[in-house]
Amino acid sequence: MDKYDALSAAIGSEVTTSIDPVPADPIVIKLQKALCDELLASYQYWTCYQSSRGRGKSDCDPEFKAHAEEEREHAEKLMLRINELHGRPIPHPANWAENAPFGYTPIENTNVREMLTITIQAEENAIAYYKEILKDATAEADPTTHRLIKQILADEEEHLYDLQQLLGDVFLAEE
Repeated sequence: MDKYDALSAAIGSEVTTSIDPVPADPIVIKLQKALCDELLASYQYWTCYQSSRGRGKSDCDPEFKAHAEEEREHAEKLMLRINELHGRPIPHPANWAENAPFGYTPIENTNVREMLTITIQAEENAIAYYKEILKDATAEADPTTHRLIKQILADEEEHLYDLQQLLGDVFLAEE
């Protein structure tokens, strides 16, 4: 299975690899930024999973771990699409935060409530950014990127819902 087959399987339809090069440039740039964001999100969720302590840990750790893997899968799909459009990723991890659409907010302590608050904001930012990408990557202009971004957007909306539910169930219900 080559990378095109892998992406086709991931998004559930045939991959379109030819695209007018003029509109591809801004899309590739946006995909590169989204890739940076997904790599950082995966790392952030993984560190939440590894370092959370105290109240809410047992409820939140399974979500943190699952979200870390799902964000990594998003990064993989974005990388495949960037390659298909003849782009390149941002090559150095030190540059990911400055190229991510909303930067990166490190989680400085092990407080689960703070982790939830920061990751909720990150998911809200990701949702806004993917909606912005969809304005350029229309179904008519770039159907493959459009389908991919719609799938990732749906996952991000689900992540946001999961995190908001956890915050409410674990912390806000008792206030």
